[in-house]
Amino acid sequence: MIEQIKAALYVRLSQEDRNKLHPEDNSESINNQIMLLKSRCEKEGWIIYDIYNDDDFSGSDRQRPEFNRMIEDARLHKFDVLLCKTQSRFCRDLELVEHYLNYMFPVWNIRFLSIIDNADTSNRQNRKARQINGLIDQWYLEDISENVKAVLSAKRKKGEWVGSQAPYGYAKSPEDKHKLIIDEPAAKIVRYIYRLYINGLGYASIVRRLNDEQIPPPAKYKNLKEVSSHKKTATRGLWCYYTIQKILSSQVYIGNTVQGKSEKLSYKGEERRYKPQSEWDIVENTHDAIVSYDTWHKAQIIRSTRSTPYKQDMKNTVFSRMCKCVYCGATLNKHTYHNSPMLECPTKHIKTGICPGCVITVKRLEEIVIDEIKDHCQRLMDVSAVKSKIDSNVEINNRRQEILKSIESAIKKQKLLKNRLTSLYMDKADGIISINDYYQFKNAIDADSVEIDTTIKLLESKLLSIDDEMKVFENNQTIVNQYSNIEKLTHNELMFLVDYIEVGGTRDNRIVRIHWKF
Repeated sequence: MIEQIKAALYVRLSQEDRNKLHPEDNSESINNQIMLLKSRCEKEGWIIYDIYNDDDFSGSDRQRPEFNRMIEDARLHKFDVLLCKTQSRFCRDLELVEHYLNYMFPVWNIRFLSIIDNADTSNRQNRKARQINGLIDQWYLEDISENVKAVLSAKRKKGEWVGSQAPYGYAKSPEDKHKLIIDEPAAKIVRYIYRLYINGLGYASIVRRLNDEQIPPPAKYKNLKEVSSHKKTATRGLWCYYTIQKILSSQVYIGNTVQGKSEKLSYKGEERRYKPQSEWDIVENTHDAIVSYDTWHKAQIIRSTRSTPYKQDMKNTVFSRMCKCVYCGATLNKHTYHNSPMLECPTKHIKTGICPGCVITVKRLEEIVIDEIKDHCQRLMDVSAVKSKIDSNVEINNRRQEILKSIESAIKKQKLLKNRLTSLYMDKADGIISINDYYQFKNAIDADSVEIDTTIKLLESKLLSIDDEMKVFENNQTIVNQYSNIEKLTHNELMFLVDYIEVGGTRDNRIVRIHWKF
């Protein structure tokens, strides 16, 4: 029985392209893409394995959830064919196009097919066309990025609001989304915060009062108003120091628009460059003020004379933004007590009873982490010892050599078939064999050639798996050699070894959980 071909369908639409009746609905274009791809599957007699839908994601985004799930399923060969409407729906990043379409998919024995522009990895003559399409798609993204940046820059310089959401205390005008209007319920809280601060309360006292009075913080307030918020923090639903600091320092509340504080380094990623204040786009009197200039100015004078409690200042510690509270998940803040750097969970001070909190000196945590690194290296050495036994039996190396020999043998057979085909063509041209015999022999040779190509791809895939296996052991050995006798820890070394660290407990019953990268 012939095994039926399984097809995966990938559909995508950028946020700027979408045309939805309701936010929860798939866009009409997404549905049209699915219908087109299903129709092709019915025509070919393919069964649909799964539909991967990345709606509202750019083609240059490497963090698309469904795209990455699809790639993982392709690596495990859960389907045979991947269908897209166009190559650009799959990806607009030339580097990814080259990596997957022209290298990994053939290795995984996955056929990529786009309906409209006929990109087809089963057709070797199609490769240049795919590369040209990829280059054009990347140029398109670069042009779009530059055009969007120019338009947004012009709007910012005119004082038009270009943020995706309005600042807390304001809303976007229904008549003009680039103009801010006062949102009175939130504006009332902004004025309340300024009044408390000017009357002598500090950040910590204001935070506790707002939380005790169960006043929704900006993120929760926006969610209650059905305005989406993508921020995910450990203290979501509670006021925190940074929010108060931001409100008390922002010029937006005296009617000025301040934008362009940072810029993306590349349209391909999310990494940003924070610009000096001289490069910001500041336009005065663009909207109604929530607080008077005198009130705002008094707050700035007070801010300049007060220190910020539990300030997130991690410049002088190896644990910069790497430690979390084991109870609530909040990032630990650094502060100094009797000239001793401490790490402390800020949530305990935000609202009474919400988190037992944790406090630890940087010195003590460093001692614990260094001991844990040494223990971890010892465990890796145990694994490396097992690897050494395997190596002593030459098991992995023998398997690798056998595969290399098999690949070499298959390549030789492929060359012989090509020579035989050339000879066969000459026999046809000289009249030694008939045209019918030529095509009969040619079809047989082509079938053998396809079978050998498939064999080579499978062998190369096995070789990659073995190489990955060996790299894991080599990395472990490198870590053991470099860190087994470590005495002093740096931030870069910690970043290399650790994802994050959970801290909790007390001085006599300390909890430290290290989440390793290896």
